[in-house]
Amino acid sequence: MNPLRPEQRLYLALAGLFALLLLISFLPGVNLAGFHFINGWGVGFEPPWAGINLLGDTLVTVVLFLPFIWRRPEVVWAAVVSALLATLVVHGLKPWLAWPRPLGVLPTDEVHLIGHALHAKTFPSGHSASIATAAGALALALRAPWWGVLLAAGVAVVVGLARTVVGAHWPQDVAAGVFIGWMAAWVGVRLAERWPVNRRWGQPLMALLLVIVLTQLHGFDGGYPEGRWVLVPVVLWAVLGSAWVLWRANRRLR
Repeated sequence: MNPLRPEQRLYLALAGLFALLLLISFLPGVNLAGFHFINGWGVGFEPPWAGINLLGDTLVTVVLFLPFIWRRPEVVWAAVVSALLATLVVHGLKPWLAWPRPLGVLPTDEVHLIGHALHAKTFPSGHSASIATAAGALALALRAPWWGVLLAAGVAVVVGLARTVVGAHWPQDVAAGVFIGWMAAWVGVRLAERWPVNRRWGQPLMALLLVIVLTQLHGFDGGYPEGRWVLVPVVLWAVLGSAWVLWRANRRLR
């Protein structure tokens, strides 16, 4: 077995930290106190947090990979495999546990709600798992240095916390979602390396699917109309990033 690189050891150390945070959240009173503390961050800052929250929506997360499909399809494939694993875990646990969300337990005047109201199937947070899977797969597939791994983890945590800020999830759900997504990426990237995508048909198929998903963002708000502003940089990244990659590839061919 090949020894782990420094950035891989950091990745696993962060996974251990996420697992520890998840365990701490089960201590009496910690989850509730954490919810009230984090949920209060959104007062007066509804649009920013609603937008950050939308980055964890699967449609939005998927679009972020569009520029990579033209030159690095293996990165997108690693994300796809990782996402399938995370989805199986998240959607396997949600209906089985069916724990109530904050609005299903607390009085409405104790929850600062941003966006639509949700009441059931809280654990784990799907948005948190989605962004953690994407960030982790990107960091591992690109063999990011230590600071890239930290940046990926930071993005996953901030987007995950936004789910508590908008009143949709307990901190416990977020910790579980980030941990599940982070570990799904670790496993998924290794599976993708073992069974690489066929560039002949896999690359154009994934590219077509990503473009279709991009078109679905027209009029999309995910239940958070205050956060639609974030779709502007996301679409610009997808379109201009793709144009840049394809332009450079064309120049090389000439």
